[in-house]
Amino acid sequence: MKQISTTRVALGCLLLIILSVSATALFVRAPRPDSLEAPESATTFDTSEQEFTDERVVDLELELGTPLALVSQKAGTITSSRCHPGMDAVSGGSTIEVDGVTIVDLATSRPLWRDLAAGDSGNDVLALQEELVRLGHPTSPTGTVDDATQAVAAALGLTDGPAVVARERIVWLPAQSTPLDTCELVTGQNVETGAVFATAPPPLQGLSLSTLPEGTTADDRILVVDHATFDLGPDARITDPATLKTLGELPSVVAHRASDQTTLLTGVYRLADPRVVVAVPARALVAAAPDQSACVSVGGTGVPVTVVGSELGRSLIAFPDDAVPHQVDLMPDPALTCS
Repeated sequence: MKQISTTRVALGCLLLIILSVSATALFVRAPRPDSLEAPESATTFDTSEQEFTDERVVDLELELGTPLALVSQKAGTITSSRCHPGMDAVSGGSTIEVDGVTIVDLATSRPLWRDLAAGDSGNDVLALQEELVRLGHPTSPTGTVDDATQAVAAALGLTDGPAVVARERIVWLPAQSTPLDTCELVTGQNVETGAVFATAPPPLQGLSLSTLPEGTTADDRILVVDHATFDLGPDARITDPATLKTLGELPSVVAHRASDQTTLLTGVYRLADPRVVVAVPARALVAAAPDQSACVSVGGTGVPVTVVGSELGRSLIAFPDDAVPHQVDLMPDPALTCS
């Protein structure tokens, strides 16, 4: 009996020790890791430069001319036609034959308005020669129908009787590759001089912004469409023929025109030269004004800045001459003035 009693006493003592240690652990607070301690209130903010392009998504409007007509200057019967909607009529090729004669498609800078004989000269002759040279034919842009021009004309089948270049042997194209919307004539049909045998889409004559974004001017911005960049005129329009040609070939513009302009055409209107800016907490600004001017404190000294935007709750500011300080004060004097 004495042995059992001694064992019970020992177990009781052990239990008391365990309970005592557990109670101590509950009431003794473990030290908080340094990473969880509340930081002291910061008084300065480290600056970090970034580029600001002020990108604005804008709606674009196309300015189109009237649909173009491809005309046969030769009267007779259509004996062959390769015309079908959606095809491209290509300069140097042929779309129709009349009375068994191949009519050559040519994209000259101005339409040929007369038959040409040896020795004739003028801007129309020069335009014809320039296109023949572009197509790789052995002649020169002299502005006069010379021996070389006569030889090329004969080889192309443009000569008819006394005419070295017969006007009726040519269909004038407005572009080197002209897409056709419609075909008006069929094989076997009789036609008169000047008959329209096909139509082409109206030419692109301009592109403009539907609305100029508030607070922007066209003189310091560029337009981005399908990753291609374009300079805009003072009126935020593009009218240069070469630039319009490039624009007209972009996928989004092609799709927009194919939908009869029912789909939305957009671009990105951004600064041509990115600005160097800093994102700072709004409380770092003093005397912010509607004209986007404000002050920041740098070591207690007021520095003028321009507020150009905001990002993730912070103000984007630009410093004069891009002179960005390493730090700005976060608790500036409300009475601070800029020097």
